[in-house]
Amino acid sequence: MKRLALTVAAAALLSACAVAPVERITVDDSYRLVLSRTRVIQPGQAPAGTQEIQPVTAISCQHLTTDPTATEQDAVQQLQIKADRLGGNAVILGSCSGPPVSDLARDCWTRITCTGTAARIQ
Repeated sequence: MKRLALTVAAAALLSACAVAPVERITVDDSYRLVLSRTRVIQPGQAPAGTQEIQPVTAISCQHLTTDPTATEQDAVQQLQIKADRLGGNAVILGSCSGPPVSDLARDCWTRITCTGTAARIQ
């Protein structure tokens, strides 16, 4: 019985390690220009001629208990940064998860995930 408990505990630990770590983009003043030139567009409101580049996902993660709580604004700003890195000047917002949730497998006390599509507006 003790061996079974150890096996289950080891499997749980190893499965938590299999979760991809969160890419942490600290949104600070160095990204001010990127955020000012990369638009956030609601679904169905992209201007004619908009070229979609690829889907993007961003996670706002409260890594330490002393870090700020995860926010939708932080996740959306990370989407803007990722769109810019892909050569886009806009992100078409897909969705964001609801209120912050705990995700200790990803090393986040609280987490909000947003998805969208990096795009280029002519």
